[in-house]
Amino acid sequence: MSRRTAGDGSLKKRKDGRWEYRVTIDFQRRSFYGKTKKEALEKHKAFLKENKPPLDSVQLVSQWAAFWLENYKKDKVAWNTYSIYRNAINNHIVPKIGHLVLTAVRPAHLTGFTVCKEAIRVTLVSMFNDAIANKLCEWNPAKEMKVVKSKSNHTKIFTETHLKSVMESAPKHEGGKIVQWLLYTGIRISELAALTWDKLDLKQKTLLIDSASAKSGSGYVIGSTKTGSIRVIALSDSFCSIIRQDAKDSGSVFGMNPSQLYKRYVRFFKLSDLPYLSPHKCRHTFASGLLKGGADLRATQTILGHSSLVMTEKYLHVDTADLKRNIDKLPF
Repeated sequence: MSRRTAGDGSLKKRKDGRWEYRVTIDFQRRSFYGKTKKEALEKHKAFLKENKPPLDSVQLVSQWAAFWLENYKKDKVAWNTYSIYRNAINNHIVPKIGHLVLTAVRPAHLTGFTVCKEAIRVTLVSMFNDAIANKLCEWNPAKEMKVVKSKSNHTKIFTETHLKSVMESAPKHEGGKIVQWLLYTGIRISELAALTWDKLDLKQKTLLIDSASAKSGSGYVIGSTKTGSIRVIALSDSFCSIIRQDAKDSGSVFGMNPSQLYKRYVRFFKLSDLPYLSPHKCRHTFASGLLKGGADLRATQTILGHSSLVMTEKYLHVDTADLKRNIDKLPF
């Protein structure tokens, strides 16, 4: 059976006894062989060293995309972020404009992307900004690229009725504790997967969030949070009462990676026969609850670990019930 390596390739032992390292280079699959794993990987490194195109020879979008992904993003951003860039390049950008010379790309060439539009736009803007910095082109054709946004500006959250049903069902079904943790803390599921009991202080009723579980090859590694922030979350009395009986001095809170947590989260909604909302909607609900309760926008940004207030502002919901209650306050 083959296994993934840190270089995104697969390493396996062949029937003839040799080791084979298969990896994508410049969007083509290549194999490197050796009597040992180390020899196969060393041959790959030697190939890259000998065949790495000099920056001055880069002309096509496909050439720059490969260079940019390898030198600007790989091992420099979180794995999930790198995967988004790689998917945008391999599955959308290169097939559509990879054959074009960098200096010939115009905004008209960047129309017609039907999926992953925001990821593609972000990737293109960043790619061309770095190309300009390297004097490979003089302007950014993706700078004014438009992404059609949803007509609704509201981020979907749990309604009060839905939330009440979820809380009542949580103690009864598998995955309920996962839902409770996400709703009461507003942390990301990747952060919950990395959470250990020593980060919980029940006396002070606080929770330290300083790491997250991220995909790496075929497995998961513990690294920094999405934005690299370290934050402390205050816990409510009701949530402390819920988790007190499970609390330990050390060890992982759930002992699962994000994928395993997600599967149990989904199963909870199936078993409890409740409408499903994604794990991230728990975060939305938590944030909206804070702001609706009068929490300061800047404080909410800190609690959520957002890099900017723009991200936090999208949780400023005003639901229909609020509108009806407030409209009655008119003096006429």
